[in-house]
Amino acid sequence: MVSVKEAAQYLGVSSSTFKRVCDKYALPLHRTAGGHRRISRSDLDHAYSLLWNGPRKKCVSMAPSNPDGTQELVEYLLDRDIEAIIATIFGQMESPNQLSHVLENTLVPALWSIGELWRTKQLDVYQEHICSNTVCAVLDQLLYRIPKVEADSRLAIGGSFETNLDSIASKFVCLVLRSIGMRSIDLGCNLPVASIAKAASDLQPAIIWICHTHIENPDSIVENHRKLRQSLDSSVMVVIGGGGLSPALRKTLHDCTYFESMSMMVDAINANMLAPVQ
Repeated sequence: MVSVKEAAQYLGVSSSTFKRVCDKYALPLHRTAGGHRRISRSDLDHAYSLLWNGPRKKCVSMAPSNPDGTQELVEYLLDRDIEAIIATIFGQMESPNQLSHVLENTLVPALWSIGELWRTKQLDVYQEHICSNTVCAVLDQLLYRIPKVEADSRLAIGGSFETNLDSIASKFVCLVLRSIGMRSIDLGCNLPVASIAKAASDLQPAIIWICHTHIENPDSIVENHRKLRQSLDSSVMVVIGGGGLSPALRKTLHDCTYFESMSMMVDAINANMLAPVQ
């Protein structure tokens, strides 16, 4: 049996939205002896299929599903062949809305492979840096090649807290949000929480994303999110993701909505199922 908060995280929605999903599809919620609501794992999987029209996706940051295509992209990255990478991505897209899914089947597996090659000493550090810099250049180019968004579209801003030096994840999020018609601003990495709060006050976003690809001190993450939430209007949604977030840590971040992948986040926004955490 799964708690309401755990079920909401699994579906990629807020706790209040999860309850509305249960009401809409007449999904049974059971009560513990202490009066807490629970849902069975089988009913939760059924809810996911109803909500997202299919079974839950496997996390795309795992091993590549297309080794030949991934190897080709790794070679493009090592050669800094930006145009070839962009052509590969656009060749798999029929509309900008598909960008998150395409990236998770092209660049994300290629980056995973590069990390594995570096960890097994098949790539030198300088080669890994070349690939990372090329990915950043590709994402910057794509940002200016997708259709321009309307000036009155909802605004999303984001980045990562201090000690997280990875800039790629936030660039990915910024790009995919722009691809579905949102205005998005990447604040960058290694940001003091006070700076993110100031940006929120100045820019008035509807959504703030925080990437957690590397975490040194889990307690500081909890404290930073507490400070950030206190500085925000209750209508502002805080979205989190990244491989540094353990299941235990995610459970402590009650005022955030966690997504396992970019496409899950995009699907939730497109379905208008992303709502402020209650």
